[in-house]
Amino acid sequence: MKEELHFLKCIDHEVPMQIEIPEEKSKCPAMLLVHGYMSAKNCDGHMLEKISSRLVKEGIIAARIDLCSMGENLCSREKYGMRTMIDEVKASFNYLKTLDYVKADYIGLLGHSLGGRLVFTCSTLPAKLIVTLNGAINTEEMMVPSYNKLEMRELGYSIIHTSDGRA
Repeated sequence: MKEELHFLKCIDHEVPMQIEIPEEKSKCPAMLLVHGYMSAKNCDGHMLEKISSRLVKEGIIAARIDLCSMGENLCSREKYGMRTMIDEVKASFNYLKTLDYVKADYIGLLGHSLGGRLVFTCSTLPAKLIVTLNGAINTEEMMVPSYNKLEMRELGYSIIHTSDGRA
């Protein structure tokens, strides 16, 4: 297995993507794995790492990303929200399609918890397969990808700025 770390452009920041590639020389199908709320590509109890290892053993490329302000993603916490994370998933999917060793028509999406909601929300992408694990999905409600700062403040949420400039 070969492992690579990429930083791909998304709007005004970079999305970290860890890619695990089978030993095969030919193009392989790929799966984009998306972590849950307040986690990271190498967290979630190492669940996504274990899934990645198994995918690679089966000849499938496994790519894991860090969402907005989590893990190695340096995007400001002020930009956290469904809209930003949807853009990150879409940019990551499209980036995978450009890699020489990926079969562009054979890319799937797998998400855990909030990541499950994100991959479900991104179902308009030409994914070959969509898997949600404990997906935070309620099909009875509209999934509006918005973030209203005034509404969040009224609910008791606040954004704190640290001395090093992070939010």
